[in-house]
Amino acid sequence: QNMFGVGEPATTGNVLARHPFDTPGPPTHVQVREVTRESLKLLWTPPEHDGGSEITGYFVEKKEKTSVRWERLNKESVVETRYRVEGLEEGLEYEFRISAVNAAGVGKPSAPTLPITAQDPVDKPGPPGPPEVADTTRSSISLTWTKPTSDGRSKII
Repeated sequence: QNMFGVGEPATTGNVLARHPFDTPGPPTHVQVREVTRESLKLLWTPPEHDGGSEITGYFVEKKEKTSVRWERLNKESVVETRYRVEGLEEGLEYEFRISAVNAAGVGKPSAPTLPITAQDPVDKPGPPGPPEVADTTRSSISLTWTKPTSDGRSKII
């Protein structure tokens, strides 16, 4: 507009208002560590593609192996590339996946982990004590020994 009047308006084509970057790619190399009957620890590597914006955090999800529904475990994104999962039910099998977050939003999730059973770790038992001859006959020998110092956290049968 000037002192002679109002000019014709300028027009443009359709414009889509959005961030100048994309959501991040999926985190990689998700690993499960320190599994017990009630908890476990997840570790992962940041996505190869950050979408052009710094990764600000991660969301962790779990599901039971037989379910199709994923459950988000953290309400607020976590900054570290590790997360302790608590409240597991002993004997159930779970899968886990991680999604990265940047200024554009939440990216696609990682590939799910292989199913993990919530149980205390079990090892092989230690060796028994050295055998000693307890009795002999013409056709047999009876041996005795002491139990292993470690049962591997499982009953010896």
